[in-house]
Amino acid sequence: MDGLIAAVVLASLVVQPALLFTGGADANSGQAGDAVSLGARL
Repeated sequence: MDGLIAAVVLASLVVQPALLFTGGADANSGQAGDAVSLGARL
């Protein structure tokens, strides 16, 4: 069970930065916006 939890946490740590830097569905509205880079957002 601990290995499963570790795998899920590891996967989320990979997916979240990928979505942050490449764009993705908005977590609140669910709308998929343009793939705007993090630098452009800031």
